Amino acid sequence: QINESTNSVLIICGRTDILKEKSQTLLSKMGVEITPNLLNGLLNGSCSSFSGSTSTTLLPGKDSENYLRLSFLKTPNVFSRHNCPTRPDVVYEKLPSLLNNENQSSGDECSSTPITIVFVLPNDSPYTEKESALSFAGALGRACPLYSRKKKSSTSISITSGFFSSSNDTFCFENDENFINSISISTQSVREAAALVDQPCNEMHVTAMVKEANDAISKLSEDGNCKGKVTIHKCCIGKDLETEGFGGIYGVGKAAANPPALVVLKYEPEGESDETIAWVGKGIVYDTGGLSMKTKTTMPGMKRDMGGSAAILKAFVAAAAIGCSK
Repeated sequence: QINESTNSVLIICGRTDILKEKSQTLLSKMGVEITPNLLNGLLNGSCSSFSGSTSTTLLPGKDSENYLRLSFLKTPNVFSRHNCPTRPDVVYEKLPSLLNNENQSSGDECSSTPITIVFVLPNDSPYTEKESALSFAGALGRACPLYSRKKKSSTSISITSGFFSSSNDTFCFENDENFINSISISTQSVREAAALVDQPCNEMHVTAMVKEANDAISKLSEDGNCKGKVTIHKCCIGKDLETEGFGGIYGVGKAAANPPALVVLKYEPEGESDETIAWVGKGIVYDTGGLSMKTKTTMPGMKRDMGGSAAILKAFVAAAAIGCSK
């Protein structure tokens, strides 16, 4: 239920055709009153098959001074083999603009308008509702970055999220504590991986990345909820790489101020596992192009070249914290 005694924000996110069919039911269950004509106007606007669209209106609260800002984030009805049916790529691109500008200033104090986000799960997806929810949650995590070097102070926002099943018109997972815990860990890991990628290489250099891996193992070892054993299986730095036979890694990074490294983390679940899985992520913290020097337009984004290692590191942390059986 939305608290109408204060300013609040409600964002409903889902596939365009499903939103047209289910939004009235969803809003009624949340106690939000809206005329059919206004709702149709919000939902029937154009929606790009590539980038989706958003629409917003203000609804009066219980008091004349309060309001509810209702927004719809409409994802395309189509998808390709390159993206997920829930289109988390569109959610990540559109959601930040709907989360901004909700801080309220009163003198020297600044408070945040509570934001509620409801993700409407598809009823005809090849994936389960939990898998669809996980993709939405990952997009939400990426839309809420942890890293910033802006000098202007900002107020943290308060977000409550939920999932609505379009199959049976009910809110999902409210009593499933294990899944809520798993999806929370996964979402936080997405945010932490993004924070690593967002940092420039003078901060997130090779030595810093190695420290991140060591810190991750230390925290997991102290986490009582981590089911299994986590260790650093191998850590080769600088000339040790050449000695161990990793000449390619050593050759690429040996001229840098921070020596190149290879770190292998290992997770062994409780009990026997019938499968061993290896994840590999590239961690070039900055790619200038070498002999083929990159231009001024492509050079700035090269800090993202270590995104593979950031994703694998935080996926490993999430898998161990959740207690995966493999």
